[in-house]
This record gives sequence, structure tokens and C-alpha cells, in this order.
Amino acid sequence: MTSENGSGIEVKKLGVLPIIRHFLNRLGVREIIDGHTPKPGSEVSNGECIEALLMAIFLDKEHALSRVGGLLDGYDLTSLFRPSVTANHFHDTRLGECLDDLYERAPTIYGDIVAKAIREFKLVIRKLNLDASKILLHGDYRCFEDYMEHADTVAFPDRGWNPEGRLDLKQLLLELVNTEENIPLLYAVGNGNASETKEYLRLMQRLDTIQADVSKAVLAVDSKACAPATLAEAALQKLRLVTLVPETYSLREKLVTQAATEELPILLRTEDGVEYRGRSFRIPSLIDFEREEITETHGVLWRYLVVYSSQKAEQEVERRNREIQDEREELEKKLEKFSRTKLFACETDATQEIAAWVKGLKLSYHNVSGTPRAGVVQKGRGRPSGNGTKTSDREGWGVAFTFEAIKQPDFKYDPDAMFVLLTTVNDGRVLNDTDLLEGYRGRNIIPDFRVLIVHSG
Repeated sequence: MTSENGSGIEVKKLGVLPIIRHFLNRLGVREIIDGHTPKPGSEVSNGECIEALLMAIFLDKEHALSRVGGLLDGYDLTSLFRPSVTANHFHDTRLGECLDDLYERAPTIYGDIVAKAIREFKLVIRKLNLDASKILLHGDYRCFEDYMEHADTVAFPDRGWNPEGRLDLKQLLLELVNTEENIPLLYAVGNGNASETKEYLRLMQRLDTIQADVSKAVLAVDSKACAPATLAEAALQKLRLVTLVPETYSLREKLVTQAATEELPILLRTEDGVEYRGRSFRIPSLIDFEREEITETHGVLWRYLVVYSSQKAEQEVERRNREIQDEREELEKKLEKFSRTKLFACETDATQEIAAWVKGLKLSYHNVSGTPRAGVVQKGRGRPSGNGTKTSDREGWGVAFTFEAIKQPDFKYDPDAMFVLLTTVNDGRVLNDTDLLEGYRGRNIIPDFRVLIVHSG
């Protein structure tokens, strides 16, 4: 609060704001914003508006534009800004105009501020993470014509897949590149139903805008980056990309099968006792852009790292044991019902139907065989006669079933406990297997967001 002491001197607060002012100056926030969005004739510039908003957030975690001026009232804005600036200048209308001015230029402005931070604080970028998250929107978005004139720069809210299964909500796609210290370097917002693979590619193509040497940083991305165009872009930029190979890749199964039979060296032991083993395979591959796939042919050497996890092995044993027990119990019920209800006129009919029925079971852990049996009587309804039979009784061919557990392949390591990483760095002297594994394990996953935005159009 403003007050006067006994000498009549007016006293105003500064609090922590000089510290914030110091770092805003070092980052050049005001100069960068005003350089991109000049506002001639305005009492306060767009850069000053953003500084005021940031100060309000630091003071009271307040994002409401209508409260920014009130929060700053009583602080010495003359020292923090300049003599003519007062709290009344930062009203919600002016702050809203500022955010409108910044909207389409925000990624560029943010990139310039990040570049200044990297230079100013001499940041060394060793690991980068690229990930995406869905921003769920609770509101009404029926007036898409409002977006049409900005179709090239504005993301469209739309329905699409999200981890929570909320197909009733529209969403936006947020992609983020951040460092191992969780410092966000680059971001983009895409349409709600946008392809993450294509959005990853667009963001990778903008990596040079942060004006920092990222060629020596490990760029960890999820399996959606394991696509021809994305890998080609990484190779073109000489990025040390590390991504997870999807299970749908036929090459993955071949590599896992081979590695599971070999003695794998230890790559890493964690503090909680998890052991990782693995080895690299360098395979000449050529990207086929027409078919959008990677073919095994002479061309670029891609490096694949097959990794065995002891923790995943334990989890897989528990999962298989549960599935084996469930399948056995369900199988016993089906065999009992089939034997009790099915009766055939001849051995040929019995043999053919047994074979077709067993094939349709699609069992994963058990083998079933059925043998036709002659002279099987199927009891009918009603009371038996004096000799113990009924007129509704039927005699024909039945079936006797036997089943046994399928013998599992004899591997040194459980293939189900393995995963495969792909990197554009084919030289193990530049990035060894342990560095490659740790680079991917250190991925930072950005959270999902829920945003309440009500469209009033």
C-alpha cells in the first residue's frame, strides 16, 4: 500500500519484483516483443504489458487480466518500468489487445527469447525431448468460419483420439521440445485431429530457429517419429535422434529374435536394481518415400539397439501366467460343453467339425486334440423305460478331448521383455549403447491438459 512516513515521503513496495525485472532485462523480453509487435501511440508497449502480466503471475499466480492492475497498484512502477507508467495502464482491455497482437507471432517471439536465454546463461544442451499432449476443451466450438481467414496460422479445435477416451470433447494438439532440465525450447499447437508424426516433422524443421547448436544433443522422441520423413529430416540436420521402433515393424521381430539367443552385455543397472542388457545392430536401409516405409537395402546405415529389461521380464512372466490360467479355465469350459452337446452321425463329420472348431479357438498357450468316439449316447428328455432308455435318446459319434500347454521357445532372454530403439547415429564411438539407452529413458513426458474455454459465437 502507498503510505507516508513522518517526513512526508511517499513509500511504495518493490518486493521481489526487482529480481524479476533483472531477469526480464537479461532475457530482453520487452525489446524482443516490441521488435515483433510495435505499438506506436500506445501509453504502454506490448513488451511492458507482458512484463506486467508476468509480474502479476509471480506475485499471486494471477492470470486474470482484470486483476493485473490491482495487484501492481502500490508497487514502485516508476523504478520497474518508467516514470509515466501507472497501474491503471494495465487494464484488461489493453492486456487483451496485447495478447491478440502476439498470438500469431508467439512461436517466433518465444524462439527469440529462448535463443537469448541460451546465449545469456551459456546453456549447454545435451538432451532434448520432443513429445505431444492433448489439450481437452470444454466448451462450444460451432463457428469455424471465425478461423477461416487465419487457417494457415490458427489451430482448429476438433475431435480425435486422446488417452482419456473423451471423444465427446474437442481438443488441440500441443507439441513441445524441452531440455533434460525441463526448460521448454520450442512449441507448436496443431489441430485436434492432426497427425502427431506430421506435427513432429514440422517441429523438427523449426529446431534451427532456437539459434543453438543441437547437433550434439540426444533428441528423444516416441515411436511416432519412427517414420521415413522424420528420420530423413533428422539425418539431414545431423540430429542425434533416438526413437522407439513400433511393434508393427517386421524388422523389429527379426532383431529381437536374434538378440534373445545371444549373450547380451550389461548396459545399465539402476539404483532400484533394474538391469538392462542389449546390443546394437547396424543395418543398411533406404527410405522409400513413395511407399512410406524403410526397406532393407544398401543405402544409409541405421543403428538399432535391442534392449532387455529385467523389470519388464518380471512383469511379462506375471502377465503370461495370468493369461495361461485364464485361457486354461475358459478352454476347460468350452471342451466340456462341446463334448456334452455335440453328437455326429459318422466319424467323418466328427473329424471335420472337431478340426474346424479347434482352429477357431485361436489359442495362444495350449494345444488341443480331439478324437472321435463311437457309441456315444446323448440322453434325451423324459422318463426312461424299463430298460433304462428313452425314445428321445440319441446314439452317434462324440469326441474325447485332450490338451497340453504349448512349449515356449527356448530363448536366453525373454523376447517379450525387449524393446528396440532406432538412432541416426550409427557410430558407437559418438554415442555408445548406454548413452543411447539413457537418452531415451530420460524422456520427459508432458502432461495432458484440460482447458475450460467457452466460445460465445
